[in-house]
Amino acid sequence: MFFISVSFVLQLFTGFCVESIIMKKYTLIIFFFCLGINFPEAQKPPITVDTPANDLYVKAQKLHQSGQYTKAKNAYRQILKKYPEHINSCLGLAGIYYLEEDWITCQNMLELAVKIDSFANTEMYFSLGLVFENLEQYRNAIAQFRIYYRMEKLNVTKLNKAESKIERLEFIVDKLENPVPFMPVDPGEQINSSASEYWASTDITGNLLVFTRRVNGQEDLFVSNRIDGVWQTAQAITELNTPANEGAHCLSADGKTLIFTICDRKDSYGSCDLYFSRFRNGQWTPAVSMGPRINSATWDGQPSLSADGQTLYFVSTRLGSVGGKDIWLSRKGENNLWTVPENAGSMINTTGDEEAPYIHSDNKTLYFSSTGHLGMGGRDLFLSEKSENGWSEPLNLGYPVNTSADEGTLIVNPDGKSAFFSSDRVDLEINGDKKLNIYGFELHDRVRAQPVSYAKGFVFDANSHKPVIASISLFDNASGILIQKIQTGEEGDFLLILPNGKNYNLTVMQEGYLFHSENFSLTAQHTASKPHQLDIYLDPITSKVEISGLKPEKSTVLKNVFFEFGSAKLDMSLSGLELNNLVHFLREHPDIRIEISGHTDYIGSPEANLMLSGDRAKAIYDYCIGQGIVAERMTYKGFGETRPVADNNTEAGRALNRRTEFRIIE
Repeated sequence: MFFISVSFVLQLFTGFCVESIIMKKYTLIIFFFCLGINFPEAQKPPITVDTPANDLYVKAQKLHQSGQYTKAKNAYRQILKKYPEHINSCLGLAGIYYLEEDWITCQNMLELAVKIDSFANTEMYFSLGLVFENLEQYRNAIAQFRIYYRMEKLNVTKLNKAESKIERLEFIVDKLENPVPFMPVDPGEQINSSASEYWASTDITGNLLVFTRRVNGQEDLFVSNRIDGVWQTAQAITELNTPANEGAHCLSADGKTLIFTICDRKDSYGSCDLYFSRFRNGQWTPAVSMGPRINSATWDGQPSLSADGQTLYFVSTRLGSVGGKDIWLSRKGENNLWTVPENAGSMINTTGDEEAPYIHSDNKTLYFSSTGHLGMGGRDLFLSEKSENGWSEPLNLGYPVNTSADEGTLIVNPDGKSAFFSSDRVDLEINGDKKLNIYGFELHDRVRAQPVSYAKGFVFDANSHKPVIASISLFDNASGILIQKIQTGEEGDFLLILPNGKNYNLTVMQEGYLFHSENFSLTAQHTASKPHQLDIYLDPITSKVEISGLKPEKSTVLKNVFFEFGSAKLDMSLSGLELNNLVHFLREHPDIRIEISGHTDYIGSPEANLMLSGDRAKAIYDYCIGQGIVAERMTYKGFGETRPVADNNTEAGRALNRRTEFRIIE
């Protein structure tokens, strides 16, 4: 007779079985009780069994290792029937039940082993912790991992694992006991079908939805429009769908560019690459590769384009990744070429997988999924905010947004609070198909992004009313910081996504035209459905010369020049950008002479208004001279209240009448 070491059985269990764990989804039921374990003063001596029982145990082990689980279980049970305290047979059965994911019976076997000899091997407690974790009895799991942590002395690797388990399970318990508001809504059968729908993306209006639908393993792109609050039946994007798989995409803010993932194309650089298409003349153009800077020899996909179109976030397994899949980003540089991608950094990326990035329209809040950050299990959804100091520590979106299942893609609308995500969770099942569906919901307060609105419009030639391709610069008036610099589209169109509650300086320039400026604020009344509309008409320089002095209403208003109240002293903190635009224009056109004029509303005496308007015009004249513009190229004049352009009986009208202008006189 001989004794088979219990450590051998436990190594088999906790090595082969535990490491081959496959997490399943269960209805969340938490039982709070303590597992009573009495520790003897010393480990019991192993029991002695007769030769037939010992031979049977050796046979049971061989059956176990060869995968003949039913026969192995019968052999273990025969031994326990004769020797109820044969701890190795208990652990052998526990190992098989673990592989079969029969957690309750596995728990019973392990608890029996502990009852037989609580000091037999510390691995019993680690294994019990894993079983309770699978049963989602998290407090019991924590208790077992703590026992293991106190008892184990040598296995440093396993001790670190136990410590990590305790931290994560305590996190889970906290989230379960403090759930966040979460009320997912099915957008309707126009979007969700008996097939799988996922990976939604929208434009800035929130009324255009592109998503992936998978039918019989085939992934294609579909689109739906929301009209009067109702989603229309989704249609396949036939111009882009092929026998290959198309998906994992993003839509630009204006809805005119689609970047998406295609795998195993002949022109690909790796297994999966990023491609783009433009929406022109009512249809999508053929897919074009993003090129070798964005695409690598490995796997690249899951793009997210910033609202200003200047930064592309995507997922890659390329060299330099921190973990398996990392989030990378590339910026649009000179000549609209994408820069060499850079890793988003260790604050975002972990040794796990980071996927499904979504940069909100505020251009600072990044949502993504991760297996590496502390979460509920599987892939969880997180957010991190960008600042001058880099990315903030990722914040878990909380339970029940995140569960022990895999949570994948998330997008958040411009309002910062309404979102779409995809899930096949049983608790959200809507049509009995147990497939992925798209849901809408509102984020709770702590994980909302900054609400944004947008300004849109067109740039036209003031005479012909034809579109003009022009350069648009947008500044924060308070700080003078350049926020965006873009070029209008082929039809003179532009779109600017901006945070609400700020005052903006917008300047439009194009060679051969006078520059045009606008001053506007975005308030809460400007929403995705009610944006700030700007249609801009640029005056050709030649036209100004032809009408010199004849039509003063054709003068260019300096909308971003401000004075201190009731004074001719320039407020340089707000006026510097506009005044420098005027100086730049005069330097670029050395043969032009201008007249600078000042105007007021009718508040105050006509004499005082005339003097104030003249002094303000002279202040601009003096500034230009101070910047090197020859005095002979300029004149100035005040017109007081004599040339109103709006109703002086309203505050809005009076604000328009208080202005400074310039016009070409030669």
